[in-house]
Amino acid sequence: EQRLRQLGLLHALPQDPPFFRLSPAPGPVEDDHVPFLQRG
Repeated sequence: EQRLRQLGLLHALPQDPPFFRLSPAPGPVEDDHVPFLQRG
């Protein structure tokens, strides 16, 4: 985020919550193909 701000590509203020967070990790991401695989 700091680099994006320096390049003028991010206009959020530094005290705003970060857009990119490394921890805690978000919940699991489910594959959107699963329902189609289950249907056959």
